[in-house]
Amino acid sequence: AAGVEVVRLPSAHSIETLVQNIQQLARRLAPEQGDAALLGQLREQQARLAQQELGGIRTLFLLTAENRLRLSGSGTTGDALIKLTGAINPADFENYRSVTAETLLAYEPELILVAGEGDGDAAAELLQQQPLLRHTPAGQKGRIIGVDGRTLVAGIGPGAVREALKVVEQIQGQ
Repeated sequence: AAGVEVVRLPSAHSIETLVQNIQQLARRLAPEQGDAALLGQLREQQARLAQQELGGIRTLFLLTAENRLRLSGSGTTGDALIKLTGAINPADFENYRSVTAETLLAYEPELILVAGEGDGDAAAELLQQQPLLRHTPAGQKGRIIGVDGRTLVAGIGPGAVREALKVVEQIQGQ
């Protein structure tokens, strides 16, 4: 009624969908400026991810709230982040589920990603609240890593791609 054009885009769970969304927005909002700079940066990051991918490392993605653990299954942004790194998500369910630390031990994760707010140490906080996770392969190898959960709120965006690259580079540097 206000005469404002609304553009609805699907939630991106891959770089390809992200690229399509950026292209559609650029055509609608700034056709004269184009999308080359942002798309060039994404393609460069995608190439770096492909060169360094984690090759099937069993990886879990966790949300924490009020000392509760929420594990990401398929179809979630956490799962999409895992796929960006080239790792695999062993969680065999859809969406998010509340789990216990004992459940996480059974998955034997080699890497645990935990969503934080960017300025805190989500990994240290998780280990303080759930010390049992030190006994996972990820905990024993120091592979519990905090990621900025704010970059994952609406699907995969440029910030989530940067987070995936940060994780891959950190693991490859170990």
